Formats: sequence, C-alpha cells, structure tokens
Amino acid sequence: MIEIDQKIQMTVLLFIYKMKPPSMFESKTGKMKYFGTGPFRTIFPFWLVALCISLLGYVYLSIKEDNFV
Repeated sequence: MIEIDQKIQMTVLLFIYKMKPPSMFESKTGKMKYFGTGPFRTIFPFWLVALCISLLGYVYLSIKEDNFV
C-alpha cells in the first residue's frame, strides 16, 4: 500500500488553512465559521472538509492497490 508521508498530509491541511476559502472562514476576521445554518455559519467547516478529503484519499489508495477487503 502506498503511504502518504505525514509531512505531505500537514502541507495539504496547512494549504487549505492558508487559502481560507470564504465558505469556511469569515472574510473580515479570518476566523473559522461555526457549523450550522444561518448567518455567519457554514455547512462546510474546516474539520469536516479535512475529514472528507482524508477518507476519500484513503479509499482511493486502497482501491488503487486492490487492498480493500
């Protein structure tokens, strides 16, 4: 199985954090938005996006190596 170096994982997460997409962060203060609906809230918080990217990457690498059972 291909293993992703921890440095690469941290680099990707820091890159997303430094980009500060407006769907996850407030534009004026740069703080993370809270999870929820309504003003100043988001349905795409940073922790959820990082978790989904990690899980999708794991599934992709598992399927690519035929190591999924």
